[in-house]
Amino acid sequence: MPTSTMTSKGRLTVPKRVRENLGLKAGDQVTFVEQADGSFLMLAATSDIRTLKGCLPPPAKGITLQDMRQAVVRRALRTAVPKVRRS
Repeated sequence: MPTSTMTSKGRLTVPKRVRENLGLKAGDQVTFVEQADGSFLMLAATSDIRTLKGCLPPPAKGITLQDMRQAVVRRALRTAVPKVRRS
């Protein structure tokens, strides 16, 4: 099992085998995800957005640009205008 020692400044060297398996290069970022049992999962946070293509099914119904604009306006009005309470 690969291990690493933390420096006094809180830095770790990711072992070569781990870097290779995660596809990490200099300058890449990693994300630490806390699990329910208190352990952490280390994930490469460098994936290209294009890798997500196809992970969701296509929408059942298309949406127009006008529909999107109206949805944005409705949401903006709902969050920007405080509701007035009447006694």
